[in-house]
Amino acid sequence: MKKRISLLWVAIITLCGPLSSGYCDDTISWIYLGFPPVHIEDGPFANKGYGDFVLHLLINNLKAYRHKLLKCNIARAQELLKNQAKVAHPAFLKRSDRTNYVEVSIPAYVLIPNAVLVFSHKLGKFRPYIDSQGKFLLERAIMESSLKVGISAERAYGGIIDRILMKHKNHKNIFVNYDDESLLRKLLSMMNAGRLDYIIGYPNEGQYYAKSIEKNMNLVSFPIAGMPDYFLGYIAVPKNDWGKSIIEKINLILEENRNTPEYHAAYEFWLDENSVKHYRQYVRKVYSERKP
Repeated sequence: MKKRISLLWVAIITLCGPLSSGYCDDTISWIYLGFPPVHIEDGPFANKGYGDFVLHLLINNLKAYRHKLLKCNIARAQELLKNQAKVAHPAFLKRSDRTNYVEVSIPAYVLIPNAVLVFSHKLGKFRPYIDSQGKFLLERAIMESSLKVGISAERAYGGIIDRILMKHKNHKNIFVNYDDESLLRKLLSMMNAGRLDYIIGYPNEGQYYAKSIEKNMNLVSFPIAGMPDYFLGYIAVPKNDWGKSIIEKINLILEENRNTPEYHAAYEFWLDENSVKHYRQYVRKVYSERKP
């Protein structure tokens, strides 16, 4: 079946190739990665990614510019930003090694990090490994229980998760998926078949695949003890005069819209109830600080 691209993608979509030096000054080329549910290109949830919402919001409010969409992998996106092409990244994660070549907006996203994903009807098994703050004790669960966790070989989960998994990498309770299939879809299918008890992944990603595989799949997430409560996402442009001009306008749009119910709903749609509760708490903290 051919992929269906929704008409909501009003800009021109092209694969990421060399950018012509003839691009007009009033054109913004938006570079995006095909990573649902940040951006969703096809299927029943086409254009319902939380990154899609922010991208359309920016396009609709930057009426003085023409807009194009460029689908890229991570390496190509970084190359375009480094080369100061007239591009904007609508869902950028800031790191110290990137700050010398990008200009970033005020925070555009408050995001929940990798967590433990379980089925709601099996919560009883996990109670002994959830602390008084509602956080999952990953190392204790691996060492003291018979619960089997599924992880992806090619994924870096960040922080204490990676340290625990490396420390116990040969433990019988850890299943490592080496398949090229979607990083989380295969593991979720195995958990649904009873071959795994829980998996580690982003709550929003888990909800996307749960909704895609089986609409009634009730997936619940728990934050992992020792992980940051949240991380931030930004809009990024090249660090030059053109980029600074664009970011000034983007910041005004974000200031006006990022704390509205519609804006929050775009991300909350992809969270379970427990994550929504935490997300709303973190949003109040981050957006009240009003810091870039």
